[in-house]
Amino acid sequence: MLQIYTRSLIPKLFAVASKSRFQLNCTWRRALSSCPSLVGQVAKTASFSDTQNVVPRWVAKRNYANVSSSIQKDSDNSNLLQSDTEKYFVKRVKPLSDKERERLRYLLKDYLIDNSKYLEKAFEIGISKEIYPRALRLFRKHVHEATGRKELYTLEDVELYNVVLKALLSKDDATAVEELFPSFIEYTKHYFPEEIQVRNRMREYADLRLPHLLFPNARKRKRKIIYHFGPTNSGKTYFAMERLKEAKNGVYAGPLRLLALEAFEKMNADGVFTNLMTGEEKKLIPFASHTACTIEMLSTEEEYEVAVIDEVQMIGDAQRGWSWTRGLLGVQASEVHLCGDPSTKELLMRLAERCDDEFESKEYFRQTPLEICQKSLNGDLRNLRDGDAIVVFSRRDVYETKYRVEQTTGKKCCVIYGSLPPETRSYQARLFNDPDSEYKILVATDAIGMGLNLNIRRIIFASLEKFHGSSSSSRKEPLSFALIRQIGGRAGRAFSKYPNGEVTCLYEHDMPRLKAAFKGSIPTVDSAGLMPTLDQIELFASVVGDNVKLSTLLDLFAEYAKLDNLFSLCEQKFLEMRRIARLLQQAGTLSLREQFEFCQAPVKISDPFLMKYLLSFAKNVAAGVRSELTIRPYRGKLLTQLDLQKLESRYRVFDLYSYLSEKFGRDFFPDYSVALAYKRRTIESLETALTEGIRFQDDFDKSKPGKNNSREEQQQDAWFRLAAAPEESSKADDGL
Repeated sequence: MLQIYTRSLIPKLFAVASKSRFQLNCTWRRALSSCPSLVGQVAKTASFSDTQNVVPRWVAKRNYANVSSSIQKDSDNSNLLQSDTEKYFVKRVKPLSDKERERLRYLLKDYLIDNSKYLEKAFEIGISKEIYPRALRLFRKHVHEATGRKELYTLEDVELYNVVLKALLSKDDATAVEELFPSFIEYTKHYFPEEIQVRNRMREYADLRLPHLLFPNARKRKRKIIYHFGPTNSGKTYFAMERLKEAKNGVYAGPLRLLALEAFEKMNADGVFTNLMTGEEKKLIPFASHTACTIEMLSTEEEYEVAVIDEVQMIGDAQRGWSWTRGLLGVQASEVHLCGDPSTKELLMRLAERCDDEFESKEYFRQTPLEICQKSLNGDLRNLRDGDAIVVFSRRDVYETKYRVEQTTGKKCCVIYGSLPPETRSYQARLFNDPDSEYKILVATDAIGMGLNLNIRRIIFASLEKFHGSSSSSRKEPLSFALIRQIGGRAGRAFSKYPNGEVTCLYEHDMPRLKAAFKGSIPTVDSAGLMPTLDQIELFASVVGDNVKLSTLLDLFAEYAKLDNLFSLCEQKFLEMRRIARLLQQAGTLSLREQFEFCQAPVKISDPFLMKYLLSFAKNVAAGVRSELTIRPYRGKLLTQLDLQKLESRYRVFDLYSYLSEKFGRDFFPDYSVALAYKRRTIESLETALTEGIRFQDDFDKSKPGKNNSREEQQQDAWFRLAAAPEESSKADDGL
């Protein structure tokens, strides 16, 4: 009896359904699970245990909220398309041909995937690079289903079908995709709402288009920006410093510890009590009203009458430009004096306008003449004269050239390069400047471009190309005109033994580019460097999720960051921070703040010995234990370049320890005074070694471990031998 009743019920349901096709604010593709009441009712009536076997095919294509209220009279079918959510219909269409479907497949697969323009458009509305291919695959399937049937049941399907037909009528692929792309966007928004919402919040927190608003206290002040610009040896910094001395309080911020130390000593000598603040060292003078610091240590919380920011053209530097941007936008001073070259004038004017500050510029001209020689030295070092400075671009070239000059001319050479401690560079400069000294020739890298007052008669470029980076794939790149001018401008100095400067090259083939550099114009700096602050990273992390590593956060932040045409991310700094952050993953559990502080530490990531100690210190912080300074000053005999390199590496370890002691406190790093003492001993050893002379040797000889070295020093030898291939070490960029 039950079977007979069931057999009579099912055909009746089919009959009612064929007259009552409708839609309730959803499409037929949604799962039947969203309307369990209908499934249960049909299953109960039919007395089948397997619901899927009972539900007819037409039911599986639709969602019904209430079966009893959905059954309408046949006359209601004439009022179709009055409402998107209440009416129902059947629209017969012609399915796409095989050729049309093939073109549609190409447009929605190869064309959209390979076209970065549409990926960027999707990214702008929150569709990430991970979601994009998944969403495109689902949309492609959705379109093929909707265009492959003879009957359409929803307004969405009809609209999509019309869009596809319009797109296929276009012969141009770009025009066709322009028609299809909005439908893809709407589909993705509907299919991935939560993911898109999270991505949009990430973009909101990575918005760097208005960095000046991060410093509300500076925005409340009516500041005056005075830009002192001109070539090297034009006196621009001198006049800015004179104004600083007159102020009741003020700050000087420079790119190097060497410049901060020089300002500290000069101002105290002139009776202006001044503190010294660097990341590694603090010298506090009683009753001090002024501060000399490195640009990274410039406070945006203190109030000053006058602030001087030196070498402001570095605001566009890919490594450290963010420090100048932060200093310019955030320093609370009534007068902000900027010193630099003409390349940044337009950018600084726009930044001052953005901050609603008054802007004034003062141009300076070189005080002494600078002559560009017509001929080179033709590679003959016997043509060197007292007061000459030979410019090379690696530590190895420094010592090789020093050895050749001393063997050829019999004159002693001073050396200056970026890896030397600031105190040692200053000592070498004093030796070279001393007219009674035996050291008449200087061999240096581009580290002499700023920060040192040198009495140079003639600048001689050994090459006008340099390696960038330390990888084996690095290639030589021509020096920029700005760098050639900056280095060449160090020749000749007012009130010195050599007031008139000369610039030339060691080899004749470099002379045309040298002359072009001093005749042509310097490219302007178009954007100021930016880096996210710790607060921004923490806010960004709150969206990404808990326990996310800093390296991942940095990658995501760089991907989602928004900038306008006045700013750009410091790419080299990002790369360096990511490498350190990945290393810190081996340290254990560090808070995001602790990881960030370690990534800001003054390290040279190409130094494996230094990075070993950085990781060791990070492990101790993660474990909550003290880091005692177990490493001692190098005691081996300094005979070769490798010996000197090991000494410099130990100096960097002591420097790192003193920095971390300032950041994390004496509880974690108690041997702060010991580190300072070891730094002084290392500097003395370096000065002695450079005075007595370092023997130039081949790389093979330098890599041999010392027989009489201590166990600790032999371990350091092993670290250096594993560090980099000999050809890579000669390419290393010393920096400043």
